Formats: sequence, C-alpha cells, structure tokens
Amino acid sequence: MIEPKDKAYLSITGRAAIFHDTDLAAQIWKTTDDAWWPDGPADPNERVLEFYPATAELWDGPASKIVAAFEFAKARFTGRKPKLGENRKVIVKM
Repeated sequence: MIEPKDKAYLSITGRAAIFHDTDLAAQIWKTTDDAWWPDGPADPNERVLEFYPATAELWDGPASKIVAAFEFAKARFTGRKPKLGENRKVIVKM
C-alpha cells in the first residue's frame, strides 16, 4: 500500500539477491543504521538486498467507502463490473 487515505496500492514483483558486501554497505550506510547494526557496515549480521524489478502494478481505488458501496450496489443491479478505480501494469525490460 502506498497511500491508504487515497486508496492507492502498489505491488512490485521481481528477483532479489541477498549478500554480505562491506564496501557496498559502507556506500549506502546512514548513521541511523547503527541502531540495528552497532558494528557499522562491517557488522557480521549486515546484508545488502539488491532488487531487480520485473513488473509493477498500481491500483487507484475509489475516493471513499461510500463510492465503493454505491459501485457494488450498481453492479449488482446492472450486472456490470463496478468501477472501483484504475489499474495500471508496467513491465520492466531487463
């Protein structure tokens, strides 16, 4: 979920690699990371996650529960699908 009050949702799928790379960790390290890894980028429990996205899908839902309820009721009477917002899918070329 990316914006609950606006009923916007995002889903990303892909491949991930997890590895221990002290040099790369040092490049992306923030001082707040010390709270979890007190030995800094060289902490033996530190890992780097590299993510390769393949697809992303965004749902932009109705602005309110009242609108959604109206759409479901209308769909029930008309036999048509409810209009609950937009859905977009993106394929990332790798």
